[in-house]
Amino acid sequence: VRPALRAMLGYRHLHRPSVTVRLAQPLKVTPGRRRYLWAHLTLSSSRMHIVPLGGQGTATLRSSSDANALIVLQPSDADLPAGSTVAALLLTSDESLVGELPVPLQGCVRAIGIVGPRGAGKTTLIERLIPELNRRGLTVAVVKHHAHLDLSEGDQTDTARFARAGATETVLAGPGGAVHRHAPSEDPSVDEVLGWVGPADLVLVEGYSQSSLPKILVRRGGVETDRQPPADPVIAVVTDAPVFRAETDGGVPRFGWDDLVALGEFIVRRDAGSRVVPR
Repeated sequence: VRPALRAMLGYRHLHRPSVTVRLAQPLKVTPGRRRYLWAHLTLSSSRMHIVPLGGQGTATLRSSSDANALIVLQPSDADLPAGSTVAALLLTSDESLVGELPVPLQGCVRAIGIVGPRGAGKTTLIERLIPELNRRGLTVAVVKHHAHLDLSEGDQTDTARFARAGATETVLAGPGGAVHRHAPSEDPSVDEVLGWVGPADLVLVEGYSQSSLPKILVRRGGVETDRQPPADPVIAVVTDAPVFRAETDGGVPRFGWDDLVALGEFIVRRDAGSRVVPR
């Protein structure tokens, strides 16, 4: 309801900013459902820390009045040690967010999801969009989720051998560049992966359709899927169907497959359509 009301009032910033932040103390919850915990976010000169507040009951007013953020816990979360990364929704004013961040965090990475059925052209769209965004002065990083990727067994590469030996991460470097391999115990969340991304103005994330990232939905004629639709917010649709000026799809802007200039302009101008991830 809140984003709809803000849109009708003419605000540009519709959704609460989301950050990936480290827990300042251990957190233990019963797994099985998504939870939102009242919390206090602390901004230092170099990093963010978050502490869940005591008294999380629905009848407790003190925590809600003291909170400046909500910790978002996934159904699989249970015992989280201090230093774990979690997603948090900021309860501060959207318009004053950047001004409140310490200088090292004002250049936060922005992330937008590129989602759609298999075969719709998500990878191709990202490949074509990167040069357009580069021309507009943005450095772009890419995260791609492989649902069936398994690096735990049967991989005899050097990085796999080091991971099995106990290394938490390995960097393989050479004349052609570098590959940075982490060794998570399970499929990493988008928040965890974004925390590994180096300096960039924008991260385009292919996959993770059920995350809370703002998303661009790719549609292609004749390509169908039986998967559940992407989670909100969807901020734009890219389609190979004919598109007319100012056309929308379900209330969001609709862009033609070859309308990269307009899509690039939309992404650059839409500050509120990005998720803040401290570098």
